Amino acid sequence: MKNKHWTQFELLHQTVKNQNIHIKGSHSYYSDAYDDGFEASVVRYLHGDELTKDRAPRWPIDQLYIGDYVCIGAEAVILMGGNHTHRSDWFSLYLLWNRLMMPTNQKVIPTLEMAHG
Repeated sequence: MKNKHWTQFELLHQTVKNQNIHIKGSHSYYSDAYDDGFEASVVRYLHGDELTKDRAPRWPIDQLYIGDYVCIGAEAVILMGGNHTHRSDWFSLYLLWNRLMMPTNQKVIPTLEMAHG
């Protein structure tokens, strides 16, 4: 984080680079006095950030629409669906896959693969 002051703000139409974030008009802003800016600190789990912008999505991706005259407060968080890493045609075990085979009282929780051989 840089030296920032509580009076600083970020005009979203000037700074947003993610193609999946749509800013209407030129008056919406983010009060970025205490963190690293809107895209890096506020928007979570949306395809098109620095790590995923060059990856081709395998299905339709969530879109974030922000109207004109919107003020987003410092340290706010917008959680998107994270559908760029979830299969949309099946259930998802995102973040839980490594716990699927945890023993519980000498039993193993069956997985889909175990059930269907």
